[in-house]
Amino acid sequence: MARVDILITNPNHHLAITMPVAEALREQGHSCRFLSLCEWRGFVSPQDEFARRRIPLHRLLPLRIRRSPTDGLSRNRSKAPGKEGLARRMVSQLVLFRLAALLRDRPDVVLLANDVAFPTDRIVKELHRRAIPYVLAQEGIRFPLPNTKSEVAYGTGGATRIAAWGRLSADYFIQQGVPEQDVVPTGTPRFDGMDPGEYREQGIRLREQLELRGKTLLLVSNPVDVLGFCTTDAKLGLIDRFATLVEPLFVEDDGFRLIVSMHPHEDAEAVRQRLSKHPFEKRIHIPDRSVPLYHHLAAADAAVVLASTVGLEALIFGLPLGVVEIPGHGFVHDYVASNAALGLKLDPDLANVVGGMLAGNRGNGGRQYVADSIETFEDASTRIASLVSEVATNARGEMYLGVGAT
Repeated sequence: MARVDILITNPNHHLAITMPVAEALREQGHSCRFLSLCEWRGFVSPQDEFARRRIPLHRLLPLRIRRSPTDGLSRNRSKAPGKEGLARRMVSQLVLFRLAALLRDRPDVVLLANDVAFPTDRIVKELHRRAIPYVLAQEGIRFPLPNTKSEVAYGTGGATRIAAWGRLSADYFIQQGVPEQDVVPTGTPRFDGMDPGEYREQGIRLREQLELRGKTLLLVSNPVDVLGFCTTDAKLGLIDRFATLVEPLFVEDDGFRLIVSMHPHEDAEAVRQRLSKHPFEKRIHIPDRSVPLYHHLAAADAAVVLASTVGLEALIFGLPLGVVEIPGHGFVHDYVASNAALGLKLDPDLANVVGGMLAGNRGNGGRQYVADSIETFEDASTRIASLVSEVATNARGEMYLGVGAT
């Protein structure tokens, strides 16, 4: 029986990835405990959920560093200037002190979803120092970030194995220099058992609730400002200009609605204020986070993204997909290049292109893109669990031989 530590920094998608793997590992007879850095990101560790499942949870920080996930966000660099950098280093030392105490009860392997973002990069160095192997479970679609030439690329922190979503992601990691034999396409537990048809009724109810009588366009934002593509004000301006350029659709169809969905790391109220002077403001809906995104995908006729994994999810739902051009960076990720989505330039022709999407016009490569992106929709959690178990078994064998002993 192996002992597995699982590190999360987000109670949403990180938990959606790792909890099914933990359950699969426990079914195989292994023991699991979670180490949470959610408070570092401004979240709260879901202690009740772990208590219900009777899985040990250890918070590496006792209090939230930020008041919320949207408070004081900046690029997560380990070298921040001035007082901010000093505070970050002090907190990272607290995290490492707490981690060291927990690692005295040595795990056979660690499972985590990011190995380069601060402070998990420091944690990874500590694991290497102690010769504890780790498995990286891919957290989202990968694409190059601006101004990161001097930073370590995601997935290159030294994982024993990387559980990639599918062929396209595996190719990405290999191109970053990860040995091919260390990258295993497994799918992701987030999509295990996904059936868009199961959300049809929720989509119908949401359309009734929001009085969506005509074509509905879903614009899904994400923190491209935090990722370094633009400033926050520029992102708000981009969303504002998009809404302005599609005004002809509101004029042509009095049933047309625009839903603007914000990422948990974004300030939805700032977008509401920015769009409050829009002439069709009453037909623009900015939902709160209580309604699952999949319900909006089920209710929409087409989807638009900036730089988000949600583009893949929209394709899984069979929606025409558009990608907004980000000034200076073009169409982020490869949706457009793969002919899975239409490229949307912020020019006077935007309404015509979006109108075509709502009528069913789309790229021809959507289905193939989904097939190349996701290895399986059925048993990703058990595949990753088997990968973790294999690494743990090999690590224990090396320990018995005296290799890696501390």
